Amino acid sequence: MLAAAALMFAACAETDFVNPVPVNEGEAIGFETFANLPTKATTNPENSTVTTFNDLSTHHKTFKVWGYKNVATDYVFDGVVITHDGSWNYQNASDKKYWDKAATTYEFYAAAPNIAGWELQEKTAAQDDNYFTIDNVELKDETLASTSFVESLAGLTSNKDLMIANPNSVDQGEFGNNVQFEFYHILSRLNITVKKESTLTDDVVLTYISVKDLLNIANFDESKTITTAGSTERWTKTANKGNLTGNALAEVSDEAKHVLQSLVIPQNVAYQKVNRDGSTVETAPYLYIEYTINGEPFNATYNLANAFGLIADGNIPFNEGWQNNLNITIDAAEIKFAANAFVWDSSNEGLGIE
Repeated sequence: MLAAAALMFAACAETDFVNPVPVNEGEAIGFETFANLPTKATTNPENSTVTTFNDLSTHHKTFKVWGYKNVATDYVFDGVVITHDGSWNYQNASDKKYWDKAATTYEFYAAAPNIAGWELQEKTAAQDDNYFTIDNVELKDETLASTSFVESLAGLTSNKDLMIANPNSVDQGEFGNNVQFEFYHILSRLNITVKKESTLTDDVVLTYISVKDLLNIANFDESKTITTAGSTERWTKTANKGNLTGNALAEVSDEAKHVLQSLVIPQNVAYQKVNRDGSTVETAPYLYIEYTINGEPFNATYNLANAFGLIADGNIPFNEGWQNNLNITIDAAEIKFAANAFVWDSSNEGLGIE
């Protein structure tokens, strides 16, 4: 009986390994990334020979990935963090996933960087119909210290350059290859440069510059229809407004220097007349600047749309993934005098004096 029991146990143990799933060690699901659109993925305007910064690692060292196989509810990845250390790898070894060769297809989604708030929503049961949302995106007054163009905004601490990837459907014949993600920016960017007119030889100092009353808190919903490329419809704005303050320049030269580089919530900025003190009938975003010429102080206030050269009824769109460049040139006209001298007629004739 003991021998028979042993044989029966062995037979049962054998059935545990019949038709195993053909997944082999070393075929972990890996990733490659690319960045698209010019919020940061752009050539350096100070050096046209620099190649496009089109790898996500130029901008972010982490992203989160969602993915399922065969059906929308069979999640394999649910916000797994991928990190870059020369190549893209799983942040936690315990999160590593392997290709299921018995599956027919995988669907992958990704968002960068690794921050709280990203949510992947299911619009329908269709595999390719999911979309991202993120609520209460707040952009604070935070600008870069450099006065030269910086290829990446990754150094910002409070504000994050939000990016999402186009969904990637992988068929069975592609299992074993790295999953490729093409990321694009969903925020806008504002760059402002200041220089003086080359013919102006006097000393110019930029003491203060700020863009005031931009909408700075909003919710993002990827499922909203985009009517034109890079539009603003996917952002639901709030009533909150903030200011962006740039860097002062002790010396303004005839070479343009970046004084403000900042992320911006996608929005339309309509033209509106702005008073010298910044007040308007309805508060609209405006540019305020203070500077000195030979020590004499000056200041100027411009509606932001007007600063970009727009007139009444025009507006400037801060679209998703777009950079808006505002180049300011300070010039001055010297105050000159004209005087005439004439003979003093001692008579009172014509003066109405008797």
